[in-house]
Amino acid sequence: MLKLGITRGLSKINPSVWQPIIKSDFFTSTCQNTGTLHFEREWKPPINVKGWPSKLHARHSIYRVVGRELGPTELKVILTKDSLEFGVAGEVLVLEKMIGRSMINKGEATYASPENLEKFASHSINKSPQTTTGRRLLLWLRTTQLECPMRSDVSWVMTPAIAARGLQRAHNLVVAENALELPDYPITSDNPDSWSQHDIKISVNGIDTITVKMNIIQWNKENKNL
Repeated sequence: MLKLGITRGLSKINPSVWQPIIKSDFFTSTCQNTGTLHFEREWKPPINVKGWPSKLHARHSIYRVVGRELGPTELKVILTKDSLEFGVAGEVLVLEKMIGRSMINKGEATYASPENLEKFASHSINKSPQTTTGRRLLLWLRTTQLECPMRSDVSWVMTPAIAARGLQRAHNLVVAENALELPDYPITSDNPDSWSQHDIKISVNGIDTITVKMNIIQWNKENKNL
């Protein structure tokens, strides 16, 4: 049992000059690490005579913990910078309090207060017709090296359908054939230059088109599941 107050030297205290700090039988204390603690006097003071204050002694300043309330463990924030792990700028997320405070300290997010929500609602990013999921995909495409595994023991000619299938196998990325544009030169298994990087264009929701590099690699036993 946790007790707060004076536990030693009670006989040395002059009751005529000692005044307790807390005069209530119950009180609460809020701490950053332990939440809100509720305290109760260990020894309650006697009932006072009407018109006269209670006679409090040193032992009446000893309290014990009778309850504990933990604060919220999550924090609602607005991302101010793009993050591959959490989302894109302007997105409102609910994160663990420790992670949210760390991102706020680094300048990667801010508190989702009514004022900040109103501020970011008028931001140019949120006025874009692109969806949040589309913006996340664009961020991933800009920071990822795409690979398309192809077999070297058979003849093939690269088409949007084959490229889409290869990206799905390698990255679990589903791209429609009409949303993928290959270079204007042929890419075949017979051409040694085909086994290299190529610039392809991917359209996201028909709104934004991004040019990314796709590296054609040889399929082997190590990546046979691709």
